[in-house]
Amino acid sequence: MPTRNKRKLLFSLVILLLLGVGVFISGKYTVWAIDDPTQNSNQNTNTEKSKLTDDEIIELNRQIQERRQALDQLNEQNKAYQQALALKQQETLTLSNQVEVIDDQIAKTELEIQIAETEIDTLKLQIREVESKIADRENQINDQKTRLSELIRVLNKSKNVSPLVIFFKENTFSDFFSQMNYLEELEHKLKKSLDDVKKLKTELETVNTELNGKEDELQQTKDKLEAEQAEAESQKIYKSNLLEETRSSEAQYQELIDSIKREQASVSYEITSAEDLLKRKLAGDDTLTDNTDVLSWPVSPLGGITASFHDPSYIFKRYFVHDAIDIRAKQGTPVKAAAAGYVAIARDAGLGYSYVMIIHGDGVSTLYGHLTKINVQVEAYVNRGQVIGLSGGIPGTSGAGPWTTGAHLHFGVRKDGIPVNPIDYLP
Repeated sequence: MPTRNKRKLLFSLVILLLLGVGVFISGKYTVWAIDDPTQNSNQNTNTEKSKLTDDEIIELNRQIQERRQALDQLNEQNKAYQQALALKQQETLTLSNQVEVIDDQIAKTELEIQIAETEIDTLKLQIREVESKIADRENQINDQKTRLSELIRVLNKSKNVSPLVIFFKENTFSDFFSQMNYLEELEHKLKKSLDDVKKLKTELETVNTELNGKEDELQQTKDKLEAEQAEAESQKIYKSNLLEETRSSEAQYQELIDSIKREQASVSYEITSAEDLLKRKLAGDDTLTDNTDVLSWPVSPLGGITASFHDPSYIFKRYFVHDAIDIRAKQGTPVKAAAAGYVAIARDAGLGYSYVMIIHGDGVSTLYGHLTKINVQVEAYVNRGQVIGLSGGIPGTSGAGPWTTGAHLHFGVRKDGIPVNPIDYLP
C-alpha cells in the first residue's frame, strides 16, 4: 500500500477515535483556552470595606494591653480598699467610725467606677478590632465571589465547545492534551474557590458571634457602671442624712442604732407571726403546687450581689445578721414573685422599712425588702413572675428604711421558719 494511502488511513482512524472521545469528553469539559480569569481577581478592590492596616492593628493591640495593665492596677487598689474596710468594720461602731467606713465605701465605689470605665474603653477597642476582622473577611469573600463569577462566565461562554474543536485548533497532540489539563485545572480552581467562600463565611459567622458577645459584654458593663454611679450617690446621701439626723452627736447616733435594733426585732416578730398565722389558714390547701426547689430571680441578677447571706462585712452585724441577699437594682425596678403563693405581709412603712412576704408550698417563704411601692394585699394569691412591687433602697426615699446605703432589693428565703441562703434556691 502506498505511503500516502497509509497516512490517509491512519489520519481517518485518529479522527474517528477523537470523535468517540469527543462525545465522551464534551459532557465534562466545556471551555477551551482563554486567559486564566483568576489572575485578575485582585483588580476589583474599589468596593472593599474599611479595615485596619497592620500598623493600626499593632497600635490597637498596644492600647488594649495598656488598658488591661491599668485594670490590673485598679483591681489591686480595690483589694486594698476591701481589706481596709474589713478592718474598719471590726472596730467599735461609733459615729466617727461609721463616717470613716462610709467615706471608704464611697472611695471604693468611685474606684469601681474607674474600673468599669476602663473596662468599657477596653471593650470598645476590642470591638473595633473584631469589626476590622469582619471587614477583612467580607472583602475576602467579595474577592472570591469575583473569582467565581469570572470562572462561571468562562464556563458558560464555552459551554457547547467540543474537544474536537479544540483538537483542530491546536497544532500538536501535546498542545491538545495541555489544553485538556488546563480545563481540569480550571475546574479544580472553581471547586477551590467555592470551598474558600464556604470557609470564609464560616469564619465571618465566628467573628460576628464574637462581636455580638463583646457588644453584650459592653452593655452589661455600662449597666454596671450606671448602677455603681447611682450607688456612690446613694452612699453620699446616706452619709449626709446620718450626720444631719445625729447632728454629729455620738449619743444621738447610739440612739439611732438602738431604734434600728428595735425595728429589726419588731420586723422579725412580725415575720414569724404572720408566717405561722397564714400557714395555719392554708393547712390542707392543695393549690400551692408550684415547685419551690428552684425559685425565680425577683429582679435581674446582672447588677450583682452587693451583700451576701450572713455577710461578714455587713455594717450592722454586731446587732443582727444579714439573713438575706442584697441584689443591686435601680430604684423603681419591677419586683416579681419568686414562686406562686399567698401574701403574708404587705407592709408599707412610709419612709421606714417596707416589704412583702409570700408563703409558698413545702414550708418555703420569701421576703422582698426596701420596696418603694407595693402592688399586692395580704392573703392575695400571686403567680410566679407576677410583679408585686417596685424596688427602692435609696436613703431617705419611700420604703428604704434607716439602714440602707443604696438602691437594691433585700431578698430573703425561709424554710420552715428558718432563714436559709437564697442562692441555694436560685438558678
